[in-house]
Amino acid sequence: MKTFNHITTNKFRELKKKEVDGTRQYLIEDNKFYPSITTVLGKNPDKLEGLKKWRKRVGTEKASKISTQSSRRGTRVHNIIEDYLKNNLNGQYNDNPLGMDMFTTLQPVLDERLDNIHAQEVTLWSDHLGVAGQVDCVAEFDNKISIVDFKTSSKL
Repeated sequence: MKTFNHITTNKFRELKKKEVDGTRQYLIEDNKFYPSITTVLGKNPDKLEGLKKWRKRVGTEKASKISTQSSRRGTRVHNIIEDYLKNNLNGQYNDNPLGMDMFTTLQPVLDERLDNIHAQEVTLWSDHLGVAGQVDCVAEFDNKISIVDFKTSSKL
């Protein structure tokens, strides 16, 4: 098991969040809010149409069940990765074989290509794009400072 190097920095600040009409907004400065990137991407017409067709094809009940299972699985795997990068993975997830299986497929990539972790679970924003959002990790990936967001899928 690799021990990750952590770079101490105070370059990141916590942003206040609020919900407006069902969308997450981040307070950037006095009275200046940016929508979350997830909110913006979630309004993509092609994505919305694709989800609508999928729900119709598999049925509303099954689609809801799949969505819930996927979300739970993603959260479990995310927690495992987060603790691993904090050098704090010591058997606490052994009762989660699916999550651990998914993690072990990703672990070699983390071990070989990721290090020098600057932050985990921080909010970043872009004045250029006018969006904000919480990222899983800011670290060096292949020796380049990178924004890392961990995703899971039931398909390869």
